[in-house]
Amino acid sequence: MRRLLAPASAALLFAGIAGVAQNALEFEPKVGAASSRITVRATVPEGGHILFGGRPVSAVEEAKGIYSFLVPAGASGTAFVEISRGGKAIAKSAVPFVVSGPSVVSVPKLVGLKEA
Repeated sequence: MRRLLAPASAALLFAGIAGVAQNALEFEPKVGAASSRITVRATVPEGGHILFGGRPVSAVEEAKGIYSFLVPAGASGTAFVEISRGGKAIAKSAVPFVVSGPSVVSVPKLVGLKEA
């Protein structure tokens, strides 16, 4: 019985360490176009950076613990929001930001009518 408990307790210990090493990061909105403004609610430590899709972005601290940045132009697909310090991620969003593209619905041009 003692042999079974030692590996199990070691696994729990390592799982706890991994959970402390990287905290969940909250941001809004979850979907938007390129150049959209994203608001992050987290603490960025001294020397830390906010990353969007693994690349640093210029973030502005609006209030204590509230930062915002713009989705880089040309971004597409999905990208996680992270906070890194010293090249290591210390917080990461649980879900990625989804970059929406231009609408596939086109509005028909009305012919023969003047625009007001």
